[in-house]
Amino acid sequence: MTSSIRLLTASDAEAYFEHLSRHMGESGRDGDFIFTPSDGYDRLNKPKELERFREKWELSLDEPGWTRTWGVFVNGDIRGHIDLRGGYLKTSLHRASLAMGLERPLRKQGLGAKLIELALQWLRETPSLEWVDLYVFANNHPAQRLYSRFGFRETGRVADLFRIHGEPITDIHMVLKLENGAT
Repeated sequence: MTSSIRLLTASDAEAYFEHLSRHMGESGRDGDFIFTPSDGYDRLNKPKELERFREKWELSLDEPGWTRTWGVFVNGDIRGHIDLRGGYLKTSLHRASLAMGLERPLRKQGLGAKLIELALQWLRETPSLEWVDLYVFANNHPAQRLYSRFGFRETGRVADLFRIHGEPITDIHMVLKLENGAT
């Protein structure tokens, strides 16, 4: 399987929405552990979500709510992604939040590591960013191991933060201090 990774643009919004719908639909199904608190993008207002993606991708890094998303393309379709999001207040724009996902057929092939490497390189080349945060469910041990390999450290847990299909879900916060010359 040949794949490529690139930064998404406004013209990719619909394909990204479709990927998120497929990916979130895998959460907790067919042997997968639960990895998202959402019931799926297929239940959201698609035109509103597409506009939201486009607006956030266009924001500059000094504007609250900016987002940069890279997609993993396989045969022209987005099958994986990594998002970096700026804070929602000006006072938190020195931090970014990371979220990522790969559809089931792309897992365990090293693509998650490639996505994190790409995101961390971009972050380290962005002097205004000093920290990166992420959240991962306590039952998602493969993701926790992957993030730890890149230096992310657990800073806290919130027990029973979500209830999905009646199951209590503990959320873990992990953080990485970027070494990009910023203080």
